[in-house]
Amino acid sequence: MSPAHALTPSRIVRTVAVVALAALLLDGQAASAQSAASSVRVLSLTLPATFGAYVQTRKVEFGDPALGVAYTYESAPDSGQARVHVLVYERDSLSMALSPVDAIARKVALFHRMMVTEQALGTPYKIMRDGADTTVVTGSLQPVAGHHVRASQRRGREASLTYFSIFAIGNGFIKLECRVPADGAERRNVTGLFTAIVRQTLAGL
Repeated sequence: MSPAHALTPSRIVRTVAVVALAALLLDGQAASAQSAASSVRVLSLTLPATFGAYVQTRKVEFGDPALGVAYTYESAPDSGQARVHVLVYERDSLSMALSPVDAIARKVALFHRMMVTEQALGTPYKIMRDGADTTVVTGSLQPVAGHHVRASQRRGREASLTYFSIFAIGNGFIKLECRVPADGAERRNVTGLFTAIVRQTLAGL
């Protein structure tokens, strides 16, 4: 190593200082994103009126933050008349004491119990997907914790796919559900639609 490139004590100190400054900047950006995520009032969000072939056809405000606001999206006739139900509501005190991932896990467990109940009533099911999703959005909330479940169900000769997704945002959740005929349902990309609705909703934050 030439003298010009030797690691002198002063050069080592400057290098350590630069690395420490970069780490502080990254920590600050992460803290800023986390602060933005935790400050969002979920009931103040505006969901898109349309998205691709899907149109928001119904909005019901229940007048209670714990019940939130329900939306219905319906697709164009040539895409199978899939109907997506979206519920935006505030987290209760117990959920707010948990991390977003743990709060979501409680809601996913409730969905699984609902599927078990439907099976006991004559609609057997099989879980096809059950996993976490980290949705990166274009605004200041990067990432947003979420979870997707996809299950196949059968009642008599009728086979269907049930989609369930939930995202923890600020002081609440965005929950999305859809049940479609199994035949050709994979072309509808329902899980992708769920993620896209959330991304578009949060893009302006």
